[in-house]
Amino acid sequence: NFDWGSEISRLLLLAIAAALSSVIVLRARDLRRLSAIDRMTGVFNRGHFDERLPVELSRAGRVGRPLSIAMLDVDHFKEFNDRYGHATGDVGLRAIAERVRLMTRRSDVLARYGDEEFVLLLPDTSAELALEKLEEIRAEVQALVIELPRGLGQATLTLRAGIATCPDDGSNAAELVDEADARLFRAKDLGRNRIVGGGASATLHRAG
Repeated sequence: NFDWGSEISRLLLLAIAAALSSVIVLRARDLRRLSAIDRMTGVFNRGHFDERLPVELSRAGRVGRPLSIAMLDVDHFKEFNDRYGHATGDVGLRAIAERVRLMTRRSDVLARYGDEEFVLLLPDTSAELALEKLEEIRAEVQALVIELPRGLGQATLTLRAGIATCPDDGSNAAELVDEADARLFRAKDLGRNRIVGGGASATLHRAG
């Protein structure tokens, strides 16, 4: 016999179960997103970058498109910390991270790679385009005025970067990271506040 009361109870139980499932899925998604974020700067962390790079390399190979990565390091950051303190250093890093993030596309991945080091993943980007983009970022960071806490006034920071592009500079994650890191060190040797990458010439650089 059909019982309206029983059927309504079953529908309510199904609705409650569906709602709980949705809450669990959303909660898991939020936790995963939070686990991928660097809490101090608000950009992605190294773990997320390490996961995304092989995925994007695989996609680039399938569609036959270039992919570039850039290793970025803040110049003279130890001296900045020693002068103003670590809390103020954090303010500077957050300001730089936010400015770089605002200059990236939704498909790009900006991550904090180390203490004052960041990495930028640029899908569908050639060596020449990556060099142009990083030069824009370098100039924006150089012009950025950082408001210091505790009435310490204002300050500026600069950064340098090394760029590597697949497939010219490597076909896997390790090769690309190593090449970008080597070019980052070359930028330091050339005087900092500049970008070193590959392209039509063996090595290109632009200084501020």
